Formats: sequence, C-alpha cells, structure tokens
Amino acid sequence: MSTVAAASDPAQLKSAREDIKELLKSNSCHPILVRLGWHDAGTYNKNIEEWPRRGGANGSLRFDIELKHAANAGLVNALKLIQPIKDKYSGVTYADLFQLASATAIEEAGGPKIPMKYGRVDVSAPEECPEEGRLPAAGPPKPVDHLREVFYRMGLNDKEIVALSGAHTLGRSRPERSGWGQSWTAEWLKFDNSYFKDIKQRKDDDLLVLPTDAALFEDPSFKVYAEKYAEDQEAFFKDYAEAHAKLSNLGAKFDPQEGIVLDGVAGEKSMAAKYSSGKRELSEVMKKKIRAEYKAIGGSPDKPLQSNYFLNIMITIAVLAFLASLLGNYGMPWQSLQHPLMYSPNCPPLFPQLPLAVHVFMETPSEITSSPFTINSPPSPLGASSALISDSTPSLTPGLFLNPFNLDVLISVLEVYNILHDKHI
Repeated sequence: MSTVAAASDPAQLKSAREDIKELLKSNSCHPILVRLGWHDAGTYNKNIEEWPRRGGANGSLRFDIELKHAANAGLVNALKLIQPIKDKYSGVTYADLFQLASATAIEEAGGPKIPMKYGRVDVSAPEECPEEGRLPAAGPPKPVDHLREVFYRMGLNDKEIVALSGAHTLGRSRPERSGWGQSWTAEWLKFDNSYFKDIKQRKDDDLLVLPTDAALFEDPSFKVYAEKYAEDQEAFFKDYAEAHAKLSNLGAKFDPQEGIVLDGVAGEKSMAAKYSSGKRELSEVMKKKIRAEYKAIGGSPDKPLQSNYFLNIMITIAVLAFLASLLGNYGMPWQSLQHPLMYSPNCPPLFPQLPLAVHVFMETPSEITSSPFTINSPPSPLGASSALISDSTPSLTPGLFLNPFNLDVLISVLEVYNILHDKHI
C-alpha cells in the first residue's frame, strides 16, 4: 500500500501552531483537540511491528471509517475545526497536525510545555485504519483491569496511566458520546491538578467521577501516583508532559527518522543532541557570517589577521618604562634608572636607540614638579626641557610605586598612542 512519504515542513508547523492558538482563543476547543490527538495515537499495539497495521499516530483518524468508531463520537467536529488549518498548510501531515493541536491545547490551557517532535508520516487510505475496540471505554465492568489492558498494550505503565488520566481536568462528558453530561472539574478549561483533588475529596456531587476515575484512588499502585499528584501539581506537570510526549509518538513513522524539533527540546532525542557530537561541516550560511565578522576587523577565515606592529611597539615601551620606574622604589639610585630623555654625562640613557618621536613623548611630564623630590634640569640633547633627580634624592620606600612618575609615564604613552593612531601613523 502506498503512503504519503513527505515529512512536515518545520516553518509550516510553526505557523500552524500559531493558527491553532488563535483557534483556541476564539472557540475554547481545548478539550476536543486534546482528545483528537490522543485517539489518533491511542490505537497503538506494541505487539504488532508492521506500520501502519500497528496503529498509533499516523493520521488515520481523518477517515470516516475510524471517525465512526463508538469511542470517537463527536471527533468529527474536531476535524472540522482543524481542517482549514490543514488546507492552509499542505506541508503539514494530518498525523503531525493532530498531535500539534493536542499539545498546544494543553499548553494554552495552562499546562506544562510538552517536549514534542514532529515528522510523522500519514497513512494514505481508509484501508490502513485500525480495527475498532483499541481505545478505552467509559464505564467498563472492571475499570482497573480495563485501564491496564488498554494502556499496557500501548507500552505505557501505571504512572503514565495515572498522569494521562489527569488530562480529564479539561473538558466535559456529553450524554450523546458517553452517557454522562458533566465536567470532571469546576474550571474545565484550565489545566491543573484539580482533577485529582476533586476525586479525592468528593465534595461536589455535580462533578463527574467515572468508574475509571475512581479506580485511580482504589488500586494500590495507581493510588500512589494519584495521591502524589493531588498534593504536588509540579510533579504532576512533569510526569504528564513526559507521558503525553510518549503517547504522541506511539506507532508513528518519522521522516526524518529522528523527527523534527521546533523548540530545541524533544521527549526522546533533541536535534541539538544530534549535532553535538562528531565533526560536522559548517553550513554556507554560517561560513558567510563568520567571514563577514572577520572582514569587519580586517581579516578573513582564510588567513590570519595582520599584526599591528605599531601597537605592539607601544605596548612594549609602556611595559618597559613602567618596570624601569618600579625598580626605583626599591632603593636604587635614580641616575641608574633615569628617564630616556634625562641627560647625564655619567650615565647614558636606558633606551638610547629609541626613535626620536618616542624620546619626545616620553619626556618627563611637567606635573612631576609637584613631587616633593629635588629636581635638576640640565640641558637635554634634544633641546627639550628634561629633568633629572639628583643623587641627594632619598630612595623611595618599597610598595610606594604608584607615584606621579609611574602614572604620568603610562598616561603619556596612552595619550600619544591615541594621537598617532588617529593620524594613522
């Protein structure tokens, strides 16, 4: 049998999700959209390997033959609500649209974020629909046994059975569908843990409690989780989100096989995890972005940036000048540490080979005259007004190295660098 082999388009999935949100706002149809997704996936039989005979989330619920199953009473209305969105986004499969609508309805009603993935393949013909009888019944004679029979066949456990039952916090039962006509909770369009609280307390006779609901607090294994969820909504939300995601994937055939993730999170495997290991070639878009960023600062990914030799020289000079001035703080005579512009017939400059421009800008600043030290001013070989601290000047105390000379040298170096850099020298 032929199948529709195209995966859903991620961009169309995101747009469809926004349209579903608008549909929910205008129609308050959260409960029936949740039920639509559940009943498409809930036909899965773990004991059948062949797709699509195994059932599950494959879009088969769109065909009349399956819509007419007794458990699906009323879901034709859900299909009518969502069909315009399907017509608008032909790149989204029915299987994905049903599950997208279900998860979005939970989230928009105040429930947890469901870690969904997409890319489900649709069945293509009514002949591929599952037989009737795979979905849970409303009032079976043995509720506990019935729940386990149906959900164990899907591969779900007791915790997941109880967590998923909590979705009855949304919606109402209708007489023409199940024989009852009440809601399970007072605020039946709000997703919270009130379903468990109301069943436990039984304070409101107007609220619905089906035999399968009551069984959650009667069976010892179920009761552990039902009691927990009645007291701890956060725990309920966590377990529900995981169980809903698992249900939505049952029996599905994904294309691509790992699925499509819209928000960076998936119940079983995120796309981020797929690309986080091993070596992977960068995309052309990313290469262009990196190349543009490199070119903006004068380079490219294909060659290293050129060294800024002028900046390197200036930094070296600044460091040497600063270190030279620091040595004076530890009892060394100032003549042996004289500034490159300081003149002394007995002690040549420390940096005699520096360019003229460097000697000029490193001349001792005039602010040093405010220092308490004795200042002599012999003629400079450059004709500049240089200064020399005499032998009688007392040595500086170790630790007091942040003196005016140190700071002024650094400031002068930086100021001159800025001037020359602005002139592109």
